[in-house]
Amino acid sequence: MDLFANAALLALLAVPFLALALWRSPGRRWAPAALFLGLLAVDDLLTSLPQAVGALDVVPGAWNWEGKALSLAGALAFVALGPLSPDEAGLTLRQRAGAVRPALLATLALTAASFGLGLLFGGDPPDAETVAFQLTAPGLAEEVAYRGVFIGLLDRALPSVDGARRWWPVVVTAVAFGIWHGLGVREGAVSFDAFSASFPLIGGLAYGWLRERTGSVAFPVVAHGLGNTAALVGAALAG
Repeated sequence: MDLFANAALLALLAVPFLALALWRSPGRRWAPAALFLGLLAVDDLLTSLPQAVGALDVVPGAWNWEGKALSLAGALAFVALGPLSPDEAGLTLRQRAGAVRPALLATLALTAASFGLGLLFGGDPPDAETVAFQLTAPGLAEEVAYRGVFIGLLDRALPSVDGARRWWPVVVTAVAFGIWHGLGVREGAVSFDAFSASFPLIGGLAYGWLRERTGSVAFPVVAHGLGNTAALVGAALAG
């Protein structure tokens, strides 16, 4: 099935970047690295499942609310089972000392940049469902998974020895995030849209910085939701 092929290919394409990070990290740990790849594929499956199984498509509307809910539930269930503590997964409102001000400024800058991109590319005015979805679902599901659980696992797989190595989890998850947005498998044919992958890659680096700076996914969730919504507003004004 295309569903499983897409998930497996996503994990496979992340391997070279993870391998490079492991090679550069003397304290590398293989088990959490392998678990990261497995959960990357599982998250892709959960997100796409309602599109393949009609019985799961229960929320009226055009957007994949069910897939985002399954992704979020899967990430939270993984933390609840105990492999990662909530703090390791960034599931806390507590912010690192001195982090709130730079995180606020970065969130405002990211929101403004997204608004500018919306103005640049334009688009049709969004309906209420689109605004509600983009404001909430992607930020919650994707940040808890990618900047929460995945960075938590890679922090274990790539323990920090100096300041540079600390950022490998951010880079690897951002690359995987970009690949996920650009990759597609349909009727056995594989496609990859570099343009669709580029902005999520850049966003993933920014959200990862927020996660590392604050120790929490709270600012990444807010920045993601506001950025998506600002892009819609900018596009509507330009259109």
